Amino acid sequence: MLATSTNNNRLSLFSRDTTSGILTLQQTLANNTEGVQGLDKAVDVVISADGQSVYTVGRGIDNAIAVFNRSPETGTLTFVEILLDGVDSVDGLNGASGLAISPPDNYIYIASRNDNAVAAFRRHPDTGKLNYIEVLT
Repeated sequence: MLATSTNNNRLSLFSRDTTSGILTLQQTLANNTEGVQGLDKAVDVVISADGQSVYTVGRGIDNAIAVFNRSPETGTLTFVEILLDGVDSVDGLNGASGLAISPPDNYIYIASRNDNAVAAFRRHPDTGKLNYIEVLT
């Protein structure tokens, strides 16, 4: 299980005991710590259906989507990349408020309240990395 912390700029990974339902913190990633970026005011997180990638959006100064690889054995996350609104033609992330991944894991869509838009990205299944496609306003 994953959770974002908007006020603390963090992404946390928990394991869940299937019998008791008790959660145990396994990992916490913080914005601008150990190379991790894109978690400023993190508001949403999704895991790809294949379990290999995790994506989170932040609506703070980053206005970004952060990409993480996920270990199939432990669930541990490793930062891969950040895509920022206004950098390398990426648009539609200002005030990012939610994201979705389409079956079968080929596309990521991000809703933005400040841009009044949806940004679309193509997902590379081998690496989890994203390529910006377009913004719809």
